[in-house]
Amino acid sequence: GKTNRCRMGAKEETAKADVLGIRGAATGVLETKRGSGRITVRKKQLERGETEVKWNGRRIAQVAHENLVQGEKPGDPTPRYPKEMARKWVEKENVDVPVELSRSMVRCRKGEPVAWKNATLVQGLLGKWTLEYLAVAMGKTNKGHEVLVSDAEKHRFLPYDGRKNLYGSMYHVREPETIRMNMSCEEYAECTKKWREKRPRLSLKLLKADFMPGSQKPHMMDDLGRTVKEDFCDCVDWEWCKNLLLVQGFGTVNDCELQCTTKNALMPARYEEWDSFFVQLTGRRRVLLVDPSQAFDGMYPYPVAHPYDQGSMVDFDHPDYGQWPKFSRTHGMVCIMEPGDVLYVPRFWFRHVQTLDEEEVSLEMKVGPGNRTLQEACFPLAVSRLLETRLVAAEGLEGARLWLERIANGEDMDYVDWKTVPGYKRIQLVQMVRDEVADVIGKDAVASFLLDMIDGRMLPTPWLNQNFREPLYLQDRPYYVDDTRTEWERKYPELFRKRLLQEGYEVQPTVSTVPIPGYNMPTDADWRTWGLE
Repeated sequence: GKTNRCRMGAKEETAKADVLGIRGAATGVLETKRGSGRITVRKKQLERGETEVKWNGRRIAQVAHENLVQGEKPGDPTPRYPKEMARKWVEKENVDVPVELSRSMVRCRKGEPVAWKNATLVQGLLGKWTLEYLAVAMGKTNKGHEVLVSDAEKHRFLPYDGRKNLYGSMYHVREPETIRMNMSCEEYAECTKKWREKRPRLSLKLLKADFMPGSQKPHMMDDLGRTVKEDFCDCVDWEWCKNLLLVQGFGTVNDCELQCTTKNALMPARYEEWDSFFVQLTGRRRVLLVDPSQAFDGMYPYPVAHPYDQGSMVDFDHPDYGQWPKFSRTHGMVCIMEPGDVLYVPRFWFRHVQTLDEEEVSLEMKVGPGNRTLQEACFPLAVSRLLETRLVAAEGLEGARLWLERIANGEDMDYVDWKTVPGYKRIQLVQMVRDEVADVIGKDAVASFLLDMIDGRMLPTPWLNQNFREPLYLQDRPYYVDDTRTEWERKYPELFRKRLLQEGYEVQPTVSTVPIPGYNMPTDADWRTWGLE
């Protein structure tokens, strides 16, 4: 290859070299695909008496200029989603520039994602709330902090609702991918350094109840420690937060969650029913946002009754376009969050979060809707959640999808016996479905909306249990329990009830038809007349 001299005397070239990390490392030749080039001493370095350039010999990953401007750095993990999905960036607006601030407020009012930089919301916590500081501040005084644990190979965290993970249900997940543990913040910090096969993620709830900044003080959880409570109350610019909520018409701050993760951790795409503000404290994260209008046009959200409700069924790391054909046309916008940045995520927008640094600490504030109206793009998800909830309660998990398909195809009256009470209730249910869709989506879109709503959804999810092995089958030999009862005890167990129950045998209760005071009638009642009134 041809040897090219890299002379970087201009200020623009010097700044570019500083960004790429070339400046300041043993003398050597930079190996590139186009050949080798020798790095020479700059003019300012010669003036300072430096005669050689130190270089560490490592090749710097190339990053596009636009990505550098948005916050990407050489060596960042590759995006954990198809690259064709990221079609544009979320514009970062500087709060110190009036034009940009005004423009961001207009977009926020319209329900569009907005990113602010140089915001004073958490300036007092920047450089302070690191994992080491939090571990010392909270210590080992409490074991109740929820920590999600994932395999190091996948390194992704799928939150699930254990109340919906019912045994025997067609949505039952036998072994959730993410494990829940309880540990203190100090123990979490130790696990992030020592664990090799597992990766933890700390999710710490800070607020006990909702509050309005400026007029009320935050109601903090009791197990956080005095230092963390004082920092959260004193170092956060609640005046800036109050002005933002009042100008935009939001309600109270309903929840605030502290999140700590490690590099290349993934929180797969999911949506929330609340407006959220992501606030970056330490490290960086890459956030992919997808419009809710694409929920049934490529995102394939889990059913409401599923343990992974509000998440997307598509694996963004390895998408199966045969199983999810519409996903190929899904697109979104990307934001690289740096310390001090604030990102507004409207409700029902899918957020796909990936961390970029070894240590990442952030806050997620959820606020009420206040007097803000729901955007039109969110109507399909909101209506589908309502219909699924009512149909599952009336017809069960399997019947809900069946009746939606019948209503969409106009076959519902073929399966309704209007002469019976259950048939009359089904007629009301069918009419409710049609009215809800017609009022919100449109009269002409009832059939098409219902078909899109059940396309690839509300079906069993067997791929979640493919690698599960029944624990009872792991033993080589069966274990038998001897029956120690006598012949009379097996024949008349009710006569030996007390002893059999103590030994663990099951004895059916006997029901007496004779009135006995204190047993099947009140003690002070007359057995001769009781039950004859």
